[in-house]
Amino acid sequence: MVKKTKTEKANELAIRRKRDVEYQNKRKEKLEKLGEHSITIRLGNAAYESLSDICEILGYQRPEAKKRNLIEIYSASLIHLLRIERESSIYKPKSRAAKKFYRLYKIVNHLKHDKNYSDNEIIIKMTSDKMLTPLLVMKGGKNSSCNEKALKRVLDKEKVIETLKQLDGDFKNVYLLSHQE
Repeated sequence: MVKKTKTEKANELAIRRKRDVEYQNKRKEKLEKLGEHSITIRLGNAAYESLSDICEILGYQRPEAKKRNLIEIYSASLIHLLRIERESSIYKPKSRAAKKFYRLYKIVNHLKHDKNYSDNEIIIKMTSDKMLTPLLVMKGGKNSSCNEKALKRVLDKEKVIETLKQLDGDFKNVYLLSHQE
């Protein structure tokens, strides 16, 4: 084994420090892209397990101590939960068709805003996963090829609410007619 001289050790230390500083700067930039605010929370075991389950459900690796990108995983999960909570007050669908349409809206919205998929990537995913298009959900069809026009119908929140009200209105009218006879 060859002994290292003081200069070699100093050079290695300088190289390591430079690498660490570069990593910290890149990491800082990456975190700033997530958002400007930072929070710290403390969770009990049950709440931590629930958060870990949510992370897994959203398609991320289960968080574990000393793993990489934990902040990104937690941020994405929290943003998703906040968006779901905010959107739950938008409209409560009643009919089966409205519930299916609302589920489709939530899936597309998750892909667009949480996973940052482009419109084309969402169309490809919907087609490959054989998801029903908005029109087929409303009409009760079986075909599953999606296009940009159908996608835009699901991404516009106002159109979604209008469609949900229409579907529930149709349901209400059919329900009232069947009970009058």
